[in-house]
Amino acid sequence: MIFVLVFQKKVGLIVNSIDKLNGLSEKIAKRKYRRNGPNTIEQKNKGLLFLFLKQFLNPLIFLLIGCCALSFILGNPTDAMIIGGIVFLSGLISFIQEKGAIRSVESLLKRVSITATCERDSIVKEIPKEEIVIGDLIHIQAGDLVPADAHLIYTQHLFIDESILTGESIPQEKFGSFEFGKNGLKKESKLFCGTMVTSGFGKAIVTHTGKNTLYGHLVKKIHTKFSDTSFERKLKTLSYLLLDITLVLVLLVFLLNIYQKKPILDSFLFSLALSVGLVPQLLPAMIGVNLAYGAKKLSKESVIAKFLPSIENFGMMNVLCLDKTGTITTGKMSVATLLDLKNQYFQKANHLLYLNAFFQTAYKNPIDSAILNGFHFPTEGYVKVDEIPYDFQRKRITVTLKKDQQFITITKGAFNQVFPLCKKIEYEDGTSDSIEDVKDLIEKNFQEATKEGFKVLTLAYCDKQEENNLTFLGLIKLYDPIKPSAKEEIQRLKNQGIELKIITGDHQDVVKQLAKELAIQTDQIITGEEIKNLSDLAFLKKVQEKTLFAEIEPSQKEKIVLGLKKVGHTVGFLGDGINDVPAIFSSDVGISVDTASDAAKDVADIVLLEQDLTVLSDGIALGRASFGNTIKYLQMATSANLGNMLSMAIISLFLPFLPLLPKQVLLINFLSDFPEMGLATDHVDKDATVKPCFFNLKSIKHFMLVFGVISSIADFMTFFTLLYLKVDRKTFQTAWFIESVLSAVLIIFCLRTKKFFLSSSPSKLLLYMSLSILFLCSILPYFPFREYLGLYPISLKIYGLIFVIIVIYISLTEIAKFLFFKFGWNDEDQNLNGH
Repeated sequence: MIFVLVFQKKVGLIVNSIDKLNGLSEKIAKRKYRRNGPNTIEQKNKGLLFLFLKQFLNPLIFLLIGCCALSFILGNPTDAMIIGGIVFLSGLISFIQEKGAIRSVESLLKRVSITATCERDSIVKEIPKEEIVIGDLIHIQAGDLVPADAHLIYTQHLFIDESILTGESIPQEKFGSFEFGKNGLKKESKLFCGTMVTSGFGKAIVTHTGKNTLYGHLVKKIHTKFSDTSFERKLKTLSYLLLDITLVLVLLVFLLNIYQKKPILDSFLFSLALSVGLVPQLLPAMIGVNLAYGAKKLSKESVIAKFLPSIENFGMMNVLCLDKTGTITTGKMSVATLLDLKNQYFQKANHLLYLNAFFQTAYKNPIDSAILNGFHFPTEGYVKVDEIPYDFQRKRITVTLKKDQQFITITKGAFNQVFPLCKKIEYEDGTSDSIEDVKDLIEKNFQEATKEGFKVLTLAYCDKQEENNLTFLGLIKLYDPIKPSAKEEIQRLKNQGIELKIITGDHQDVVKQLAKELAIQTDQIITGEEIKNLSDLAFLKKVQEKTLFAEIEPSQKEKIVLGLKKVGHTVGFLGDGINDVPAIFSSDVGISVDTASDAAKDVADIVLLEQDLTVLSDGIALGRASFGNTIKYLQMATSANLGNMLSMAIISLFLPFLPLLPKQVLLINFLSDFPEMGLATDHVDKDATVKPCFFNLKSIKHFMLVFGVISSIADFMTFFTLLYLKVDRKTFQTAWFIESVLSAVLIIFCLRTKKFFLSSSPSKLLLYMSLSILFLCSILPYFPFREYLGLYPISLKIYGLIFVIIVIYISLTEIAKFLFFKFGWNDEDQNLNGH
């Protein structure tokens, strides 16, 4: 167990110096906040300088910078400065884009607030967790994250999940105490930041905040590592492939050019520039910008992406697990008035039901809210003596009250948990019977109510401080109506290729009635008890086959998610309670809502500001668009770069000079990459969001090969045309430079969609960025500094021939695209988007 932080004696001084009844005053709290800063645990921010330098942390860039320095020393300062300038501009653009993406995410995260409850000036209030200070008197209850290290002074059956620190999944019971052990205050009375309240209630005085908490000290010593998403893992594989090709290319081109007795430094710079051109330098920035832009668009649809890579998984998600409450149903429960078994209004039962809901403090839930809103009974004279809070094993909540020296214990909970504790039944007229005499009738009433779609709980009481030998009072019938739009929303998700799995703790008859109303086959149901009896292999089969999961325990939710992932699905889980936390954490896309428990929001990747399936459906479509635009960049950059670099490498062997100067190769790479930054805002085909996206690495390799070859064909046409015209070196390099940039930019409009390029309109930003580069490239040979770039004016005849070659290139690409997507190597699940 990792309890390494020892509370010093000053902790005891903190505890004894606070007014334990009233908490801090606002004045003192503000002074402490100014002195100690916010209650946050942040990884050390390496700052803007590190972010800028990170853009150049690439072995190829290091080599290029080294060659620039060597070129400068050997008397070619102009070339060295131009190449260095291009490298610097590429890094600068990546830095600006990544910095903007980081700031966008930070601003979005501020919309997902986690609060803490504390007492100040004798007033209980909710404040942002960051504003908690040492000495604050905090209140915690089920579902809360402990906001800071603290010492408990009062508890009611308080259990804390400390697995984030200890690795032990069994919640630990805590007690309020002022007793000291060998190392200070007793461990049982300590609370640690980041741990989760599973049940009960407590009051505690904050002793450490922020980086001075135990969790804060651990964060300093370890680096938190999130597991890579499926998209990131495949992206790494693609990167390794490109690196292998690059290394072979550098070595081969360099050696062949040396064999032809071309200058060593120029040959090495040329081969190195080719390799830099093959690697999509702006890929990290492109992905960051794309995800940040996607996050902004999602936020407009009331969807906040806390973890940006989850947007890609959002697009890939093909199974969504969720509870029915608040998403399929309204989440606004109504409670039927309790009748006794003789169908008489039962005043006493309704009053005790109200008292149970009124005095329970350990677990906020919609059921008690519905009872308090639906009934009004006097509470004066009652004093709460004890409370046994609800937990997901006992499935009941008990409060013990005292009035006029008389105890009364009231228990409310699941039928199969409370009914077995009952020994007799009471009626409105005050008479009673043995429970055995009416057991069959009560069970029949329970079954009928569940079949009608009611959530049914049981109410019982006794005149002692115990939970045994209870007197049955009645069945509590609760109804949470289905949203009018639920059926349509579920169908929309199905049309998007999302398979829904409804997972709930409700009775199977309630779930079957729900299924009937939603036109879901009722035979697609399995219960938690049935799952327990399945072998591992049978479980994996059932978890795929079944749509409805009833009477499910919290631990089984996570098991279902892991089972679906194991058989190859990309799984999303939408939940809002503490019982959902393991499943949210284990899913590919953990989804919660803004009104959820702090623990659920903390582990979620995505938070919905509205608890609505329409919002979720819109978010999925945007996630797929974001995914598709990232794939576009990968396909374009790898295919065009591969084609251009291979053709230049081959053609260089047949020329007495380099087909392009190293600085020209880098400038082509920079200019052609620039408009592709606008792909983040690009439109997508409507049919591209109909089904889940998949990162098909094999298809991307095939795409790179097919369209890379076509790109090389265009380059060879340029080569033979210029050879036929017998142009000099300067004209050859200038013409090739112009053709390479113009074709690379114009081909974007073909490769961004499966459709014919003229029937698919790009985004305005992509269009304007592309036009600006086309214009700049066309006039570069006429700029005053053109000679420094090795560019010179060329004739209109050559411009005309370049235009013809590009038209042929576009035509070949359109034909190949049609064949590729209709008969070729692509996978049908690989989405290439346009509008």
